[in-house]
Amino acid sequence: MKVDVVVLTKNSEPTLEKCLDSIYENVPVNRLIAIDGFSTDGTLSILRKYSEKYGNLVIVSEPGTRAIARQRGIELVKTEWFMFVDSDVILCEDWFKTAEKLNGPGVGAIWGVDIPSNPRIYYRAKALMNTRHLTISQVMRMNFKIRGGTHDILIRTDAVKGIKIPKDLHVYEDTYIKGWIEKRGYKTLAVENPYCEHHRWAQPYRWSFKSVFLSFILEIKYGLLQYHAFRCLLKNVIFALLRTASKSLTTKDRTAAREEWDMYYYMFLVDMITKARNTEKS
Repeated sequence: MKVDVVVLTKNSEPTLEKCLDSIYENVPVNRLIAIDGFSTDGTLSILRKYSEKYGNLVIVSEPGTRAIARQRGIELVKTEWFMFVDSDVILCEDWFKTAEKLNGPGVGAIWGVDIPSNPRIYYRAKALMNTRHLTISQVMRMNFKIRGGTHDILIRTDAVKGIKIPKDLHVYEDTYIKGWIEKRGYKTLAVENPYCEHHRWAQPYRWSFKSVFLSFILEIKYGLLQYHAFRCLLKNVIFALLRTASKSLTTKDRTAAREEWDMYYYMFLVDMITKARNTEKS
């Protein structure tokens, strides 16, 4: 069985060649569909090189959000199953052979756990690993169950039939796709094997009140996540203080610790303001 593979790119030069090599070495590619957000680095040159080498790589320019890009990719798929692979991902050996064994009746998607190669992301997960005695794989699979993921995922095309991903989902488009598949009665599997190496967030991510507030609006608008319960967030902020201090001392990575604290702090702040406004209206 051959599958179409959809890869979203935008200035993906640092990891793109390794990503494409891992796809062609471990997946029976029918067509590789690259949805490019008008890259200004060497991304397009790399894509053209692989197009000439394999003859089945299609480049589509799309300036919109990730939601628009993923929607475009789905609409171009022609195979019974297809894959989303992020451009900063390197698939493990025999990724497809391993995943194919799991695509039984009722299965709509198979997601391979993404192992963070970026130390900062690993350190952010380490707090859960230490407090709950979990492996990195278990932490990342828990994250998928909450919000989904499209890092390395094999999807039954019929499971996303008719999907119209809201265009304003610059984040959480993966959550929307996971929810759509499950609402159609299919199962989504988060598995330890196959897996991928994920080079995400090469630069420090700066949380801000604006970024968290906009994400919160999307969560409420489309009913995606339910993190913003006051008690839950208060507990998270208290534990975040302990996790931040512990992480800073054990890993010496103050950037990772600061990112963790900023995320919970701004989520808590957004929730308090929203709660106050709702109280005034009532």
